[in-house]
Amino acid sequence: MARISTVSRILMIAAFTILLFAAQAAAQDAKTYLVLPFEYNGPGKYQYFSKAFQADLNNRLEWGGHYVPAQNIDTSKLTHPTSESGAIQMADQLGVDYIVWGDISIIDKDSTVSMQMQGKNGGKWSNKGQMPMDKIAGWLKQSANAIMGDVYQRPGYGQSAEEKAEAQNLRQPSGPKGANFLSGDSNNAPDNNYGVKTLNPQFRYEGGVETPGRWRSQTFRYPSLNMVVGDGDGDGKNEVFILAKHKLFAYRYDNGKLSPLKTYELSKTYQSFRLSIIDLDRDGTQELILSGYKDELPLSYILSFKGGNFKILADRVRMFLSVLKLPPTFRPMLVAQKKGHREFFDKYMYDAIYSNGSVETGNRIATAAFSNIFNTCYLPEGDSYKIAVLNDSRRLLTYASSLERQAGTQESYNTSGIEVEYEDKPLGSSVSPTKGLDSYLYIPIRMVAANLTQKDKFELLVNKDITVAGTVLDRFHKFAQGEIHALVWDGVGMNLAWKTRRIKGTVVDYAVVDLNNDGKKQLAILVNTYPGNLGFSARKTIVVTYELDL
Repeated sequence: MARISTVSRILMIAAFTILLFAAQAAAQDAKTYLVLPFEYNGPGKYQYFSKAFQADLNNRLEWGGHYVPAQNIDTSKLTHPTSESGAIQMADQLGVDYIVWGDISIIDKDSTVSMQMQGKNGGKWSNKGQMPMDKIAGWLKQSANAIMGDVYQRPGYGQSAEEKAEAQNLRQPSGPKGANFLSGDSNNAPDNNYGVKTLNPQFRYEGGVETPGRWRSQTFRYPSLNMVVGDGDGDGKNEVFILAKHKLFAYRYDNGKLSPLKTYELSKTYQSFRLSIIDLDRDGTQELILSGYKDELPLSYILSFKGGNFKILADRVRMFLSVLKLPPTFRPMLVAQKKGHREFFDKYMYDAIYSNGSVETGNRIATAAFSNIFNTCYLPEGDSYKIAVLNDSRRLLTYASSLERQAGTQESYNTSGIEVEYEDKPLGSSVSPTKGLDSYLYIPIRMVAANLTQKDKFELLVNKDITVAGTVLDRFHKFAQGEIHALVWDGVGMNLAWKTRRIKGTVVDYAVVDLNNDGKKQLAILVNTYPGNLGFSARKTIVVTYELDL
């Protein structure tokens, strides 16, 4: 019995030794990952989330003997990689197989979390989500499980094919297809759903005249201010109405050109601000709303184009009028605003009611700071909405439906050349009107909320100011180039989703409309040509459209 016992002990020691060497070999073959502290943006009381997420993922991402957290690396001074190549280089320098990093932003009780994993062998994984704060832990667990399945190939983990497809659709930004559009990310890869197939985003930076999906009208020998498209004569087909300084033109798309229909003469002393279009009486025929300024007072008109002729329905309305898509229905509504005393615009905006040739104000509209009927756009967001406002410096401000300011941009958008001069007379001052302080106000290009790329997801379309002189000379508002940018709310601010290629000339208006009456909507842009700094008198007008579903 003693002999057998000794043999058993020898066999057990041998087996243990074999298992020990196997475990050591497995440990040596295990891949390592390094989780960086998450970048945090939000209230100070949640600052600890940065390292809490790091510690949580260090545990969740471990698969004993296969994938283990890196040891003895101080991550406190490491910065997040800004590109795939940067992450690969960091992993190689630190001697790890994978780098994991992410960021979190918190506003009120809502959060936006993103996470990326990059391997030095080129493998990568990413995810981004928006959720209430109490759902963050579940999101991190699901993301870790997805990495286990998608990256580690661990049996029993990861997403089903349907979940992967759904997650891919959520992560993958959508945008109009075709060579006329660029995505909002930095890659512009062929598979980014934008149809952009270039080796370098700088190549084909400007769209050519013959680019597929792009149409350009003939040149009109006048500079323009505004454009609207709609059925003004009630025949079921859309007309194109272009507002110049002292004239209103009506056209219709015909055989690849805009054929002239009628011209309406405006007073030489009338300063036009905005041309809008709306079906006021819901009869299927749309009316034109013309708003402007004369003799230091607001002056607006409502015109009909029934029968192919212009006719005034409401004459000399002493309020500013425009059309906004107001919550909760976001149907076009006629809105009004009076002239202010110290400020140019009165601080209140109203629903406007048209009846029998006159316009009266209705209910007061909830407005954000700096709002007026020309610089405001309501952006639907699920069951709520955001309010986009362009301030006097053309910076884009974003407000919640509660009128709380949530974000602002450094870039300027939608600058126009429509300028009004008025007397800035301090309250209580006895300065006579002829001796007041001159102030200048610019009426910006209208903003457009459009649902183009994702179901129930609206983008805010704006024109990006591209100028060198405008950064030095504040009153220089005639640009040689422009771009239409589609911005989306990401929980922190307005981010670029997609944009058009560079447009030569000064963008003065744009709309998502069926201009050519083919049953499909296009992005239509009104452009003034740019003959150079000394050739403003030679400016002309063209209309450019981009197909949105190539």
